[in-house]
Amino acid sequence: EAEALEAVAAIYKCAVRERRPPVKAVAEQLPCSRSHAGRLVGQARTAGLLRETSPGQASSVEPDELELIEGM
Repeated sequence: EAEALEAVAAIYKCAVRERRPPVKAVAEQLPCSRSHAGRLVGQARTAGLLRETSPGQASSVEPDELELIEGM
């Protein structure tokens, strides 16, 4: 199960960097329902693989992990 949650965290972080809805990305890539993806993201947070956020905020990527986009 730890490997599965690590995959969830990786998908989530990638989606945040690409400015895509992260839970939707998890649901599409696993594949699973949106509600199940949300539960998996919660489990990844509990396991310490994603930072805690406020509801509706997808800020699980540490600022130093973000790539600067040239011209922005």
